Amino acid sequence: MTMLDPHIYSVHANIKELAGIRAFVNHRLLSVGVESTIAQTLCLAVDEACSNIILHGHHHPGSCLKISVDYANGIWVTQNGVLYKFNGTDFNFVAQGTDKLLKTYGDLIYVAGFDSFMIYTIDGTFFNNFFTNNSCLAGIQLNALDIDSSNKTWIAFQGNGIQNFTDCVTYNTTNSGLPDNFFSTLRTQSNGVIWAGTLQLGLVKMTPSSTTCNPPTNFSSTNITSSTATINWTAATPAPTNYVYLYNTTPTVGGTNGSTVSTSD
Repeated sequence: MTMLDPHIYSVHANIKELAGIRAFVNHRLLSVGVESTIAQTLCLAVDEACSNIILHGHHHPGSCLKISVDYANGIWVTQNGVLYKFNGTDFNFVAQGTDKLLKTYGDLIYVAGFDSFMIYTIDGTFFNNFFTNNSCLAGIQLNALDIDSSNKTWIAFQGNGIQNFTDCVTYNTTNSGLPDNFFSTLRTQSNGVIWAGTLQLGLVKMTPSSTTCNPPTNFSSTNITSSTATINWTAATPAPTNYVYLYNTTPTVGGTNGSTVSTSD
């Protein structure tokens, strides 16, 4: 059993794990105010439904069952590439091609596909599917996800570091102080600290810079002669302390580096 995220319970698809599943579901239901008798009844029904998935789900040896409870007390399971939602007596099929549940947050269910990042609403409706070729998704093996206090989505990857998916900023061993690119879990704190567990190198604490470097806009040029020109632009928000640019007086690739603190040079 693993519970790297307190809202996600991960176990091997084995009948021996049913007691842990019941305990997790019962705890989650009680924590959101469900009456104990109702919680116990739901736990027994979930036990039976999970037993059916384990016994008849045609899973491969060592496969995992991931369980989560959303804020409306909906119970979700991924197993053997399929996403299910509990209907009160059994699990309804929602989607296939799902590798693992990552998080339930608000009205959304975040799921790792086998080569994508998938989002469903808590009523089981498809919401979005992100691939590396239609978004800034840093990789195809997503291991963990969390939403920070600014509602930004953070993803821990198997081999591609850690990504602030909302802002399309990726941290890895090449561009940051991270000791590894292989992460198994991730949690955010309200003070901006990110905690991430590597596969082999222990726990990492990181505090990403809150500074955003956006590009300037509205480029134009004036006072053009055969050897000089004035280039102008509108400062980004927030405005940087310095601009670096490249210029050339001949129509060839490359040029001379320049810098200025102004929005014209």
